[in-house]
Formats: sequence, C-alpha cells, structure tokens
Amino acid sequence: MEKEISLLDALTGVDFTIMHLDGRVIRIQGDEGKCIKPGEIMCCEELGMPYHKTPFRFGNLFITFKIKFPD
Repeated sequence: MEKEISLLDALTGVDFTIMHLDGRVIRIQGDEGKCIKPGEIMCCEELGMPYHKTPFRFGNLFITFKIKFPD
C-alpha cells in the first residue's frame, strides 16, 4: 500500500485510518518522535490479507510513504 503524507506528518509522526479490504477500519500510528523519510516502509504485523485456507491467520501489511513537499 502506498500512502501520501504531508511534510508536517513526516516530521511529527503519522496517525491515520485506512479501510481494509475486508471492511475493517484500521488505525495506523507511527512511533512518537520518529521522522519518516521519503520511500520508507512501515510494517504492520498481522494486518494484511489472510493466508490461503487459513482465515484466522493474517499476513503483514506494508505501507510505503510518499511525502508531499510544499511548493
């Protein structure tokens, strides 16, 4: 998944929600005080798609951040 964030969010920490493919609303929070660099990847464990033939186990969700710089 790719998420575009503002420069302010990249410097102060991210906090947003996403709609998962199965209809759940998931809140994503970054580590407090951690700056996010362009192209950085965040791994959210067990928030990805379910494994084949194992609906109770989920994979990881990877989010790639794209930072929107001011003009």
